[in-house]
Amino acid sequence: MQTRYVNTASTAGGDGTTNATSGANRAYASLSEWEAARQAVLSEVEEVICEGSAADTSRLNLDGWTTSASNYILIRTTQANRHNGRWDTSRYRLDPSATSSAIWCYESYVRIEGIQLRNRNNGTWNQEGIMFDSSSPATSDLRVDSCIAYDCGSASVGFRVLGGRVTWTNCISYGNSASGFRMQDAGNGAEVYYYNCLAAANADYGFLFSSGTSTARNCYAGGNTNPDYSAAPGTASNNASEDGTHGTTVAYSTSSGAYFTNVTAGAQNFEIGASSALIDAGYDLSATFTTDILGNARGATFDIGPFEYQSAASATSLLIPRTRGPNVLYHF
Repeated sequence: MQTRYVNTASTAGGDGTTNATSGANRAYASLSEWEAARQAVLSEVEEVICEGSAADTSRLNLDGWTTSASNYILIRTTQANRHNGRWDTSRYRLDPSATSSAIWCYESYVRIEGIQLRNRNNGTWNQEGIMFDSSSPATSDLRVDSCIAYDCGSASVGFRVLGGRVTWTNCISYGNSASGFRMQDAGNGAEVYYYNCLAAANADYGFLFSSGTSTARNCYAGGNTNPDYSAAPGTASNNASEDGTHGTTVAYSTSSGAYFTNVTAGAQNFEIGASSALIDAGYDLSATFTTDILGNARGATFDIGPFEYQSAASATSLLIPRTRGPNVLYHF
């Protein structure tokens, strides 16, 4: 594995081999600088670790690499630089003001973990947090784990798929000017899996299925302007919505139904309380993953949504470190 670092406190011109912010070996100043310097035919995993409390304001275009199932790109944060389950301006975030998505990915084997994404240029559409525009599902493996898309502007979706096989796990897309999640087959084939994801308070749909093959398990949508689900996913189990468009009807509320901590616009906190109908209402996905968006262990019965309920006793325990297992992903 080759590891490189991005630190928004650094300046351009380092080689990214350390997370220092000065010297020849200093971190790259942005993900965009890393991509331009490191684009290659990969013979091992390319890991880039993102740090810094200032926003990374340069959008990332992932294109021109040669990747494979065993030689993939991994973009992640450290625990100290990771969000706490909601938009956090003190942690690493990719927050450009650009006329294209914060991340537009044309590659086939990419994993993104723990990144916050927003794009607020209000001049055009296609300003998603992440846009995947990859090759056919048979030749791609794209994974997004515990990421947040928030407040993307100009009629833009938080997370969007135009092509490829994409698995979203423990992801949140909220407060965007269009839908939370959207999948559509633009011609190469789109095969999308949503596991324990949440789409809330978006100005269009929560989950918009335009075309392609979809699976959704343990997902929740509520508080969206248009229906929470545009249609039932092709394969589905144990999902919920505020408006009853798909799955169990569960109120988007702090005082009933989901019992979220806060649903006030701009201050949302989707952690669930002890009375939440989402507790122990999920499908067993333990063969695929075993933690929630904060790294807490999932229970013997999964909760719906990105957060696993934490009792007073369990909330005081340490978060479980994230580990990356073998290059295998099981779909159910």
